[in-house]
Amino acid sequence: MTGGEGPGPEVLEWEVRLWERDPGKRPALFGLVAAVSVASGWAFGPVMGLLAAAFLLGSTMEFWWPVRYRLDGTGASARVGVSVTAIEWPSVRRAILGEDGLKLSPLDKPSRTAPFRGVYIRFNRNRDEVLGFVRRRLPHDAAFLG
Repeated sequence: MTGGEGPGPEVLEWEVRLWERDPGKRPALFGLVAAVSVASGWAFGPVMGLLAAAFLLGSTMEFWWPVRYRLDGTGASARVGVSVTAIEWPSVRRAILGEDGLKLSPLDKPSRTAPFRGVYIRFNRNRDEVLGFVRRRLPHDAAFLG
């Protein structure tokens, strides 16, 4: 695909609420967090129970808070609460199309660290719009897979 600026919107912004996509996961996840926190508190004391709850809730933020996505002329970002993951267009080496989104990766080839690098952009009834926006802005040497 070619990169560079082209016609289309200057900025795309939307949000995704994962709990709306699979409503059964949220209560199950809450039950698991509560059970582990109570067990940790019972076994190691109340401070450890609270730390377990904070850690588990923090690491599953996408199920409690909406994920806000932004694509602009500079790059792509995903924000959950105060956590922001971003990548600038010149840093994108691969765009990997998935079932419900698009992974923008700074890595040329797959590696063990690939799942932790880049930004995963989930679609919300805007697949074609997001793909068009990304294709217009990808660097010329970036691969589009999928």
